[in-house]
Parts: sequence; C-alpha cells; structure tokens
Amino acid sequence: MKHLVIRADSTYAIGAGHLMRGLALAQAWRANVGGHVTIVSHCDQSEIRERFIAIGAEFKSVEHIHPHPSDLSQMLETLSRIRRPITVVDGYHFDPVYQRAVRRAAHKSLIIDDMAHWPEYCTDVLLNQNVSASGLDYTVGPDTQLLLGPEYALLRQEFLERHDRIRKTPEDLVHVLVTMGGTDPRRVSSMVVGALRNLDSPDVSATVVVSADNPDLDSIQKIVGEHPDRMKLVSGVKDMPGLLAGVDMAISGSGTTCLELAFMGIPALLLILEDNQVNNAKAMEEAGVAINMGRYGRLSEEDIKRELLSLILDKGRRKEMSSRGRSLIDGRGSERVARILDSDFNENPKSLDVVPRTDHRIPELQLRYAKYEDWQILLEWRNDPVTIANSIQSGPVDFDEHKAWFELKLGDPNCIMYMAEIDGRPIGQIRYDVDNGIAEVSVVVAPEVRGRGLGALLIQRGCEEAGLARYVAHVLPENGASLKAFMKSGFSPAGIDIIDGVTLERLESVVERISPSS
Repeated sequence: MKHLVIRADSTYAIGAGHLMRGLALAQAWRANVGGHVTIVSHCDQSEIRERFIAIGAEFKSVEHIHPHPSDLSQMLETLSRIRRPITVVDGYHFDPVYQRAVRRAAHKSLIIDDMAHWPEYCTDVLLNQNVSASGLDYTVGPDTQLLLGPEYALLRQEFLERHDRIRKTPEDLVHVLVTMGGTDPRRVSSMVVGALRNLDSPDVSATVVVSADNPDLDSIQKIVGEHPDRMKLVSGVKDMPGLLAGVDMAISGSGTTCLELAFMGIPALLLILEDNQVNNAKAMEEAGVAINMGRYGRLSEEDIKRELLSLILDKGRRKEMSSRGRSLIDGRGSERVARILDSDFNENPKSLDVVPRTDHRIPELQLRYAKYEDWQILLEWRNDPVTIANSIQSGPVDFDEHKAWFELKLGDPNCIMYMAEIDGRPIGQIRYDVDNGIAEVSVVVAPEVRGRGLGALLIQRGCEEAGLARYVAHVLPENGASLKAFMKSGFSPAGIDIIDGVTLERLESVVERISPSS
C-alpha cells in the first residue's frame, strides 16, 4: 500500500495549524487512496495525537525539532523503513537543507508553505492554500508542481459534512465566535473579550474558544463569568464545524481558520497575529469574505467594538460575505492534493495549472569574523528606520559613539561577532555576548535583503559556528519577524524580561552535546 509520511509540529509557540492541515490531508489520503499514514511530530497536545490515531495513523514523536540534528536523523530513519514513501513537510523551520534531504529519501515530496520566505524550495510539489498565494514568488525547480490558492484548501472531513446546511443571516440576534488559534501565543483573546464585555447590545451573544493553556485563561473566565447571559467560554473543542454551524459571524486570526470560516459562510473580522498573515487578511477582504482589521498590536478594544457593531448592523453586507465565502472554497482541496500525491509524478494534468519556475541555487552564506573596516556598514544598518523601530534603544546611534562601542566589542574576549556574506557582499551581522556560559544573541539583516528568510538562516549558521551550549535572545513583542526567525532557528519562548524599563520577550536555545564514550 502507498504510504504517506507527514512531518509537522504543534507547540505553544508554533500553534496547532500545521498539524491540523496534516490531519485533513491524512483523512483525504485514507478516504481516496486507502494507503498508510505516519505522522512524525513534536506535539504537546495529546488530543491532536489521538485524532490521528483514531483514523488509523501511526504517530512517531520527535523530542527535539529542527535545526536540532536528531530531527532530520529520525525523519530519514523513518523513511528508510518505508518502500517508496510519499512525504509532506509543513513548518516554517524546515529549511532547504532539510527539504532537500527529505526529497532525496522520498518517492515524492510535498511542502506546505504560506510565506515564500526561503530563497529556494526543494520539493516535487509545493502547496500554498491561501487566497493570497498567487502573489508570492516561489523559487523552485523546473519539475516542481505549484498548487496555489483556495481550491487546494486542506479542510478536515468534518467540515465537509456540514457544508450543505442552509445558512441564514439573522436580522437582530447575532451570535459571535471568538477564536485566535489553538494556543493564542500573542494573547489577543483577552482584548477581544474586553471589547465584547463593553458591547452594549442585548441582541449580541458570543462563544469564546480558548485552549486550556491560554496564559490569560483566568482573566477571560472572570469576564465571561460576569456576563453568563451573553458570553460562553469553551475549551478543547472536538467538533469545530458543529460549533461554527451555530454562529453568525466571527472574530478570528488570519491563519487557516479564516479559510474554514469562509467555507462555512461565516462573515469575519480578521486580526493579523503574525507577519505571514498580512497578505492573507488583505486578500480575504479583497475577495469580499472578511474585514481586515489589521495588526493586533495597533488595535484597541474600542476599535474592535466599533467595527463589530458596524457589521452587525449591516445585514446585507453580512449576507453577501457569507455567499462569497461559500463560493470561494468548494471543500475538495484535501481530495485534490491527495490524488495529486497518488498520481504518477510524470503526469502533468492541465487542470492543475502547473507553473514551472526557473531553478535557482541557494547562494552560499559565508561567515567571517568582524573586523574594524565593518564599522561603517554596521552603523548604516543600525540607523535604518526599521532597525531603529525594532531596537531596545530608540533613535539613531551617534557616529563617534558607534565607533567607540565597535572598537570595544572587537577587543572584548567575551564577544563573538560574525559578518555574513553572500558572494562576497555583506548581508548581515550576528553577535554573541557571553557571560557565565550564556550567550546573548543580537542579529541584524541588511535592509535590502529583508523578507527572504536570511535572518533565520544567519542565526542557525551563527550558532553552529559559535559552538556554544546555551543561547538567549531578547526581542520586542511587536517585532514578529525577529521572533519568527529565532523560533525557526530552534529558539523557544522562555518568558518576559524587563530591561531598562522595556518589556521584551525572552527566547532560549539549549544545544545538547553528547560526550564521547570512554
């Protein structure tokens, strides 16, 4: 029997979306191909593991995720035991090195991606299910099939079973769903619940979906408990389609959930929780199925309350959004992808609209120690407006101050500083300030190469080169690109620190080193 191997993770920082997409594809594989399914995953939620096991899939747990070397070793060992495996890799931290190794070991490989953040993708089939997918520029080989757009949306079987229900658009009584993803790492649910608390309308009720490990669970419970006639809190939802069938509109993040809402015909206010959701929220609004509220950090409770009331009062708009959503996504995406994976790779059906792209090699990123002559370009990078906005120290750095600081760092035995180059051109810098065995990491990417995934690559390469055991980084909470780069590189959230009066997210990475046997 044909064997599908899915590699995806679910943690508090990563969220559950990657694994839930894998579950949708696994269901379609079992229903339309009838083959085996194996999941290789680091998953903190037992209920997700149980859902895979319930459909007859084998679940293999991964202790450390890539770039930890044991991840790829375990994946390749699993593939070596399967005849002609078909692989699926879904996660922002799986770089081209990982992709290439899996592709070589597979009969056919699929990568699921939302961002086009790597300089190259090494796979037989690449899938981006988002409405905004066609606007991204993927660099792939000439034989790679591109599956772009909501016709390939990976919806679970339980959603398909609800699609034929007739959805009515209510005139007065409106029930609102609040969902910010499986783990809500940005802690946005409490702000939305606060807006609902101040909504002076007896005709509006709400169901708030949060996970049991939501950091604001106690405060959310308190607010909901104060309004039992209008608000209800649910956790550990096993039947999300059933829950959606009973609501009239939603306030949601702009990830996978917004595709599910559109399919169910539910008008939505979308909040951007991560950088990779910007294009999707915009595209969903342009398609007329949702309202793009923008980045969560720029919103207040009053903003959410005002937009919510406006949509509630506009029944015609809600009805139009519902109709457009149901037309946008037909629900057969999981089946289409399963059949494509099952087909002979040499087949190229015209209906797939395959777009071949020119093959490009990933430019080799080289590291070298920083030298005195680098001070000027580092000053230019440091005083770039985006860098200033994401720095703990506000405002540009003075010329003389920078030179004195740089000379001090070059002579500091507890400082390791690398310059990163591609084809001899500097594209970034990474610095390690070591104290008591802990290395504080600082990284900057040249403005002209931002948005290409080089930050994560630089952090990975730098930590490999430095060869230290424990790393820590401090990042402004609103600097989503930097947080993402560190987490793709194996760092994990480790709490909040306040430095010089500034609140910062702390991320840590511990490298386990195996001592040679005696």
